[in-house]
Amino acid sequence: MNDDNNDNNDAKKIDQHIRKVLGEEFAPVQKRSDNGQEGHKLTNFLDIEKNRIKQLKDFFQTRIPNVIELNQFDELMQELVEYNDTLRTKILKHTLKKDSKFNKNIKQIFNKTFID
Repeated sequence: MNDDNNDNNDAKKIDQHIRKVLGEEFAPVQKRSDNGQEGHKLTNFLDIEKNRIKQLKDFFQTRIPNVIELNQFDELMQELVEYNDTLRTKILKHTLKKDSKFNKNIKQIFNKTFID
């Protein structure tokens, strides 16, 4: 308790010395007391930010190197291109038949539009 008073007295003496040497405009600003609410809000905010930044750091340290080292983009793109090619050939094979539903429907639309 006595140490706190000594620290407080020392701080006051330092403030007085600064005021005397530099003048009032450069004097340290006294802290406002808001019953700890503002300090609590700031501490809470800083804790939340610390956790958020820690999670981001962990993400960038683990996830990003894995994505770079184990990049599957080229293989997946090749698979999709092959799948699209096979699907396109199947669709064309079925639509080019004379008796396909597609040809029948197109013929019906054409006849109703231009012939009837």
